[in-house]
Amino acid sequence: MTPTPSPSTPPPDEASLHALVDGELTSDEAQALRRQLQDWPELAAKVQDWQAQREALQALHADELQQPVPARLLDAWRQAAAQPGRPTDDATTSGHGAATSGAAGAADALPWWAHRQAAMWLLMGSVAVSGAAGTALGWHWGQHEAGAASPSQAALQPSTTPPFVRDAAIAHAVYQVERRHPVEVPASEQDHLMQWLSKRLGQPLRAPDLQAEGYRLMGGRLLPAGEMASGHALARAQLMYENGQGQRLTLYIAVDGSPAGRERGAAFRRSEQRQGELLTRSIYWMDGPLAYALSGSVGAGELEALSQRVYRGLQG
Repeated sequence: MTPTPSPSTPPPDEASLHALVDGELTSDEAQALRRQLQDWPELAAKVQDWQAQREALQALHADELQQPVPARLLDAWRQAAAQPGRPTDDATTSGHGAATSGAAGAADALPWWAHRQAAMWLLMGSVAVSGAAGTALGWHWGQHEAGAASPSQAALQPSTTPPFVRDAAIAHAVYQVERRHPVEVPASEQDHLMQWLSKRLGQPLRAPDLQAEGYRLMGGRLLPAGEMASGHALARAQLMYENGQGQRLTLYIAVDGSPAGRERGAAFRRSEQRQGELLTRSIYWMDGPLAYALSGSVGAGELEALSQRVYRGLQG
């Protein structure tokens, strides 16, 4: 048998791969790296996956980012710009074009960074809601020895959706459409999957059994979540389930995913977001050091029932 020839170039480091995907390399650097990747097809495939995910995330809320920044957000940034420590117009507007149109004219006085961050505020607000209220409706499941109470027994209450729920919905929208690579580790390696995710998140994790509800575990993956002030990278987990009709659910798990996570009550809330024709519903809650979000496009009643089953399954 003829031995497989070894690559003629060393593998590129991961930082260079991310720089390629993020467009941070010069044209010559990018071409050189792509030539290097010809010797490393597995890394080339990984770069293609990252690029596809990046494009999907960019397209997810492109409509919102094209809208004029609301005057109320621009007003907030005018106040913030006057505070010490903020960059001045002279220091930040060099080379910057006209301000976002439609902001009542006065927006031109704001530096570029104010427009960018105000647009991000708009995006974060639009993701978490269904309707015009800008909040998610939720309910409180009272705690007792038997576990969570039925949602039908709980009163709806307004709440501000934490960022980890937005991240969960985005991750669901990105991966639930995948046919060949919906998960990183399949359910056939469930023991390895849960040990790996538990180690990376630093908490013991469980994969609830939803077979009685018609959903089988497909597997899961590790997701990035930024970094701590100390510089240590944070990670989150996603488990994916599928029923006989091909409908998929994802359970997103974060460690202290929100400041609300410090409130150790059994508060379960829901949020909705729409991207085109896709409506993603999420039910989320905090339990000890962990925050959970169950997301899917199933009916609200079915998702509520499934969330109860997930909650009970997580208790062991």
